[in-house]
Amino acid sequence: IGAPFLFRNYGWSGDTAARISARCGAVPQSVQVVILNLGPNDMLSVSAGASAGAVTTAVNALMAIVQPLVAALVARGKFVVLTTIYPNNALTPNTDARISFLNQVNAAYLALHNGSTVWVVDSFAALSDGAALDLGTATANYLDAGGTHLTNLGAQVAGSTATTALREVALRCLPDVDVYANYNLARGLYTAFNTGT
Repeated sequence: IGAPFLFRNYGWSGDTAARISARCGAVPQSVQVVILNLGPNDMLSVSAGASAGAVTTAVNALMAIVQPLVAALVARGKFVVLTTIYPNNALTPNTDARISFLNQVNAAYLALHNGSTVWVVDSFAALSDGAALDLGTATANYLDAGGTHLTNLGAQVAGSTATTALREVALRCLPDVDVYANYNLARGLYTAFNTGT
């Protein structure tokens, strides 16, 4: 977005939603927009062979953290941009229970979008190979060799996907200033100066 905005990364590699939530109370009051990427590490803590019930329990536990966190940030006057969980090529399609976790969490995240205080960026859809969204796999070259972390190209795609939401948020952060409010006064002073009156 550029000036007059300053971005600070408060994220820590390997963080779970619970640890991120615990730190969010310390977000400075001057911060207007909080961008959250919650859940990838929570997903990795679910067993690949987890039962459907265990997956649902894990999804509910995550949402019990995410929903109050988003509500608390909004209550503090923050705009929240939440990203869906990225695809993960390290998961085995059709057999890995974590793909169900990923799909359920992303659906729950998308339901949080309201376009006035909370925006959800569907990074999953942007990065997915598109052939079968339910497989949870990303397009080649978007994830590193381990299949979990974004490459530079993947980060560019994710960033491009977020641009629309960030523009909408940025417009809400800029002060409502009428740039022409004092034009006539300034023009009158200029004219008077030039005419010597």
